[in-house]
Amino acid sequence: MFCSKCGKQIDDSSGWCIHCGAQCGGAQVAKASAKKTVVLIAVIVVVVAAIFAAVLGSAFLRGGAGLFGT
Repeated sequence: MFCSKCGKQIDDSSGWCIHCGAQCGGAQVAKASAKKTVVLIAVIVVVVAAIFAAVLGSAFLRGGAGLFGT
């Protein structure tokens, strides 16, 4: 494999370039995976907040009737 920063050939199993010190291979995959996890969590939080707002908004429009058993 080749370093994405300096372009020199490095070992396929290496996580770092021995020439310039840049992260390569496995370390980049781990970063991408962590970023996907953060995006997924953010999407879940937004969806839950939207559902919560819809439920509260619906109860507010009905004058509070049915909100939390009242």
